[in-house]
This record gives sequence, structure tokens and C-alpha cells, in this order.
Amino acid sequence: MSGKERHLRFSDIPKNIWTKAQPFLRSPVKKRIYIQFIAAASGAPRAGLSALAEYTMLAPPVRVVRALSFENWQVLHREHEISEVPPQDPEALEIEIWSYPPTQFAENGIVDPLSLYLSLKESEDERVEASLKELVESVKW
Repeated sequence: MSGKERHLRFSDIPKNIWTKAQPFLRSPVKKRIYIQFIAAASGAPRAGLSALAEYTMLAPPVRVVRALSFENWQVLHREHEISEVPPQDPEALEIEIWSYPPTQFAENGIVDPLSLYLSLKESEDERVEASLKELVESVKW
């Protein structure tokens, strides 16, 4: 303790701490919603496969994926006429509602790599699994 600040010192390197913490970490995504495209959502950071395609050699998905906090989703929903559409709609915009503001750690309009990893780690797609491995290996610890 130093005044009101707490200083922590970790006993291992960040990559090892990340590996050890995996069983205790969960996806930031609370819900996925598919809506008709609206320009107001285009300012939200890219997430999901859209973000993974930016970080790795994975081909971009057909539909864009954006991340919003629950509070930002409520504002967007209240201020715009939003229509949910089936996930199969090729023109749908996929919205991930996160448990914390995805903009908090986002850079260049893309969610941070570690949160992205957590949001996709349950995927059973081999291409996604390989890209997630590539993503974590590219993190500058």
C-alpha cells in the first residue's frame, strides 16, 4: 500500500500468469444479437471473427461483428429503431454485448487480443483455434 494505491508484484512472467489464470477467466460476451445494419453501430470496436481476421491470417467473416457494453447497447436500442434479424441473414450486423466496455482496452477500433481470445476460446472450428493460438503467440508480454 502506498496511500490509497495498491501495488502488486507478480511472481512470474505475464505469459505464465495468463496461462495459469485460464481456468478462472470467462468470456466477456454476455449475449450475441443479429440486427439490421445501422450506421450508429459502426463506431463500436470490431470483435469476434472480424477482429480475429484483423490480428491473424484468418479470412474476414461475411458479416461484421461489433462489441458494445450493455449500457451502450441500451442507448443504441433506445435512440434507434432496431430490428433483430435471423443469424443467417447475410446483411446482418452481429452485436456482442460485453460485460465491460470493450472500448476500455480497444486499439485502432479492434477489441484487445486477450479479451478477443476469451470471447472465442470455446469455438470448435479448427481455423479459429489455430488463429487464436497465433493471436496469443503474437502478444507482446
